[in-house]
Amino acid sequence: MPLLMPPVAAIPVPAVVSAYRSPSCGCCKGWLDHLRQAGFTVKDYVTSNLASIKQRYGVPPQLQP
Repeated sequence: MPLLMPPVAAIPVPAVVSAYRSPSCGCCKGWLDHLRQAGFTVKDYVTSNLASIKQRYGVPPQLQP
């Protein structure tokens, strides 16, 4: 007789969100606060040089303001 066991539920691993934002961006800070409240771990990188970050991660020019 085979032993039947229910599937084991995966233990949720908290997602880590890395965000790069300018020091003056209030909406980004609000969004990151919302993510924290939802259980995400947030790495908040504040920088005045977002252009180099966008270039490093390959953000296409048409998506850059």
